[in-house]
Amino acid sequence: MSAQLIIKTHSPWKFWLKWLVLLMVVSLVGWLMFGIGQKSAGQVNQTLQQEQNRLQEKLYQIGRDNTELREKYAILERTSQVDKESYSGISENLKNLQNELLELKQEVAFYRGIVAPSEAASGLHITDLTVDPLDGESGFHFKLVLTQVIKNEYVVRGRVRLFIEGLQAGQQKQLSLSEVSGGKIKDDLTMHFKYFQNIEGDIVLPEGFVPSSVVVDLLPTGKGRTRIKKIFDWADITSQG
Repeated sequence: MSAQLIIKTHSPWKFWLKWLVLLMVVSLVGWLMFGIGQKSAGQVNQTLQQEQNRLQEKLYQIGRDNTELREKYAILERTSQVDKESYSGISENLKNLQNELLELKQEVAFYRGIVAPSEAASGLHITDLTVDPLDGESGFHFKLVLTQVIKNEYVVRGRVRLFIEGLQAGQQKQLSLSEVSGGKIKDDLTMHFKYFQNIEGDIVLPEGFVPSSVVVDLLPTGKGRTRIKKIFDWADITSQG
């Protein structure tokens, strides 16, 4: 058997050449990957920036719309308030006009009775008594209307007395004008007129007093004049009734 001789040549520069080539390839790949990543990141960043700008613009528009809506709401609210006040004012004016019309109709009927005595009974009359509530629960304004229907001119003279009857603490009680007016109105009122006379004033009922009626007493002076007395139910002469 013959021996074989193997000769190996040692070339260190080839070894380092391979590592250099491998290093260059790795660096190239890394650089390419870095460039691709940077480009991709830039595109993503740009997209995000655009989206952020769009959202900011939308937010700004929403803010403007919100401000406009608030202003429109404020205008509508003020308009609604003005409309309510206008309607309330019109309603109040209409109510006042209706009340004035009613009063005028009553006055026309009243004067018709004076100028046409043949249509009414002659003599002295307690024509009307009204009691209207004032501010508060016990304050009232009363108005008494006296008339005379005659065919000749004759002046009525005399005194007028007015009493308020009711219950207090379960007991029947009668109050005079001086008692319910704090002394501002006399018990004996002067009666002096030819055709009609209005007597009115303010009164305050005592606490716990429940009125039931008002008594009007006319005491005319002169020959042939007779006393006239009339009782009015409280519920008929006051708007609280």
